[in-house]
Amino acid sequence: MQVPDTDVAGGAMSTAERLCDRLRALAGADSSLPPPYGHAEFVRRRDLQRELHRRQRTHLGRGVAAAAVLLLLLLCTVRWHQPIAVPGQAAVGPTGTAAVAADSPALVRAGDLAARDALEERIALIDTMLSESRIAGAP
Repeated sequence: MQVPDTDVAGGAMSTAERLCDRLRALAGADSSLPPPYGHAEFVRRRDLQRELHRRQRTHLGRGVAAAAVLLLLLLCTVRWHQPIAVPGQAAVGPTGTAAVAADSPALVRAGDLAARDALEERIALIDTMLSESRIAGAP
């Protein structure tokens, strides 16, 4: 059972009939408009997007290759700081200075140890703060 409505002219018309009339009017209006673009334009835009993606992949590949070459050059030019030991002579370090003999205590650079100790101290402090906040129930 359909409930009749009154349209603008004052006659009785069902909701389904009004909807059908609006759809027909919409279909008639759409058929008079030209399509935004045809298949040829679709193919052109698709090919343009494919070319853009291909160029992006090419640039990415070139960037990765350049980074790999730079990393390889960096690794090849690193000076390894291992003393050269010759039997019967004192070991020669990377700077060409004679190091102390093997039976005496080793020389240590204090800067590296200080930096490592400071970093370990900071890590321990952060760990302590996190543990305290878990125990106290921080927000």
